[in-house]
Amino acid sequence: MTWKTAWRFILVICLVTFALMADGHSGLAHADEPIIINHTCTDLSLIPNEWIEQAKLLTIHYAHTSHGSQVTSGAENLETLNSFYSFARRASSTEGLPVEEDPPALRMYDGNPPETYIAPEDYWLTIDGQNRTRAVADTGSYGFSMWSWCGQVSDGNATYIQGYLDTMGQFEIEYPEMRFIFMTGHLDGTDSEGNLHQRNEQIRTYCRENNKVLFDFADIERYDPDGTDYLDLGATDACNYDGGNWADEWCAANPDSDLCASCSCAHSKALNCNQKGRAFWWMMARLAGWPGPGLTADFTADPRTDDLPLTVQFTDISSGEPTSWQWDFGDGSFGFDPDPIHTYTAEGLYTVTLTVANAEGSRTETKPDYIEVDICDNDPVLIESTGLDYTTVQAAYDLADDMDHLLLQALDIEGPIDFNRSIEITLSSGHGCAYDTEPRGAARINGRVTIQGGAVVLGEGCLCICESMQLI
Repeated sequence: MTWKTAWRFILVICLVTFALMADGHSGLAHADEPIIINHTCTDLSLIPNEWIEQAKLLTIHYAHTSHGSQVTSGAENLETLNSFYSFARRASSTEGLPVEEDPPALRMYDGNPPETYIAPEDYWLTIDGQNRTRAVADTGSYGFSMWSWCGQVSDGNATYIQGYLDTMGQFEIEYPEMRFIFMTGHLDGTDSEGNLHQRNEQIRTYCRENNKVLFDFADIERYDPDGTDYLDLGATDACNYDGGNWADEWCAANPDSDLCASCSCAHSKALNCNQKGRAFWWMMARLAGWPGPGLTADFTADPRTDDLPLTVQFTDISSGEPTSWQWDFGDGSFGFDPDPIHTYTAEGLYTVTLTVANAEGSRTETKPDYIEVDICDNDPVLIESTGLDYTTVQAAYDLADDMDHLLLQALDIEGPIDFNRSIEITLSSGHGCAYDTEPRGAARINGRVTIQGGAVVLGEGCLCICESMQLI
């Protein structure tokens, strides 16, 4: 036996001994990094079997609404498909874990006495609910406690969510041998500008900054297994979106996938529950001590080519649970969200770079010439009344009539421009090549713009004057 083999053997023995001594506790109550469980945490083939075995020695208290049952439905369905993922759940109005099994099964008590349907006021929102949660924690039988939302995040404001965060944090102070697992609220059909997403981001930010465990319920159900993001297409908890139902569509294309195996899934599709059941096991393996897969950087984009302005949805598909992201979109712009939307407003090929980081370090992925914004067949400025297009704003203005409308494509325009005739015109900017859609980007004028003897009305779209405008 080599010294490396010997040390690996000793490490495994230590892990087993530690798990047995912990009696269902992970010892991770004071972690030095967050654990964020999202749509990238569903491929159980990445988890070494020994860490699943360690997870089976843990115990968890789970209090939830009907939406939260999606997690347990998915975990129970996984066990029917593969008995290796043995899972024992006792749902009751009285506290108590299922009896220990041999070989072990991951054990859960489901409820918060004296009920099994647990609204906010039954777990964290009220003093009575908090005391009910404390009564379960006081038994010393659990390493973890987790509670799920129903629709309250959709209607909550920042103060309400902060109350949830503060209470969960207080629980961990009171019970230093436990981890209290945070959750986001389920999707409701609103997009990234909606209140639900903003409040979920509030929860995510708190968990990242304070090294908490987050089961990102909403993130898991906004992506199909191929990584397509449906949030800004009006995705709901039922997997509906503006174009149909993504779960039905994915399973129709992948009918033999275990992810589509039938199960009872409250408010949603089996695929959604199956994904969450797998994410639950990923989380428990992490809580058992698995460090996660090695950090790698990777991403996708959709669409990757079209006429300007080209709005692209970027999706992070990195492994290793990154906690920070830095995007270089190749046009001088940067982003710091996991899945940003970026609009390109000039023709050309763009190299995109993503750098992700966590406590392990950082990794970078660069994709040369990844985004292509096509060259327009026509010139960038159109006089609407004539239908004629021109190479420059100045040329179009010089030939415009009073009250004409000039449409500008979404690209950089080099000045100076002198609006020096006694006419009034309207500028609207941010159009695509054919000018036949609503403005989607910005026209940026670099240089001097002088208005004298006439008037310029700024219509729809976005016109950015990057240096100076003189009114004479």
